[in-house]
Amino acid sequence: EDLGIAYQSRDDVLDITGDPYIMGKPRFSDVRTGGKNIILIHALKNTWGAKKDVLTGLIGTRNLRDEDAERLLTILQESGSVDFANELGKTTATRARGQLAKLSSSHARNLLEDTTYFVTNRPA
Repeated sequence: EDLGIAYQSRDDVLDITGDPYIMGKPRFSDVRTGGKNIILIHALKNTWGAKKDVLTGLIGTRNLRDEDAERLLTILQESGSVDFANELGKTTATRARGQLAKLSSSHARNLLEDTTYFVTNRPA
């Protein structure tokens, strides 16, 4: 479960900050489809006034203009939401490694431990 949360947290960060050519999809895919991710949920809880209006107004905008994407990125960074998601990924990956440490040493355990590092550091 913790490994899954770590993976999804990083995936949410990459959706916003990743290189679209590497990711194979445009940035802000979750925003464009009206989907929620941990960054958007955090930002909605931690943003007020005009910034929250901009945020809620852009969710579900399929043809997100470049200038709106930049405004959105600024809001998500200023609200601490991107950092929150990165930290959540690291914390849950560490917790997953703690659970794995309780198991007997094996090739499978080693692969799972390696995976906890990969999911929180995968580039884009």
